Amino acid sequence: MCLMMAIASFGQGKGHLTFKGVAIDGDLNSFVQKLQNKGLALQSRDGKRAYLKGDFAGYKDCTIYVYTLIGFDLVNNITVRFPVREDWTGLMSDYNNLYDMLKTKYGKPVEEHKEFKGFSDSETIKFFRVRKGESNYNACFKTANGGIVLALDHNEMECFVSLKYLDKENSQKAKQNAMSDL
Repeated sequence: MCLMMAIASFGQGKGHLTFKGVAIDGDLNSFVQKLQNKGLALQSRDGKRAYLKGDFAGYKDCTIYVYTLIGFDLVNNITVRFPVREDWTGLMSDYNNLYDMLKTKYGKPVEEHKEFKGFSDSETIKFFRVRKGESNYNACFKTANGGIVLALDHNEMECFVSLKYLDKENSQKAKQNAMSDL
């Protein structure tokens, strides 16, 4: 829901959101090549998405997922998965560090959530809730060119911080195309 809030409240900016200094635009192959030129290593690619590995925002061994619009070969969404953490302290250290950097660059988030399902007093239980997908812990930042969501995330039994970038201009193209069907 946080990302939808940013999309709904985009400003009137022109241009594309950037990732590692590269505009989130163009076809998958050309965008991936630009990221490879920035030092990321391609791991796999198909016609709709790619994933790369490398350093990002001072963190080693991140996984970067690049997605195109459904039905188009047009990049619009990037997700960074930061290294897996084994405890609440490590997870929150990553989250708070990235939160502070994003807040410095983009200002206060437009929306934040710090919710856990059920009882969650201790750090151990909070970590367990994240690992089980029983939390909603994120901050949504907006820019004139897109939205960025920082979140505590999980994959099977692993916990990590994720960062999602959604380009406004290309997302609006997809919406306009879908509306033409109505």
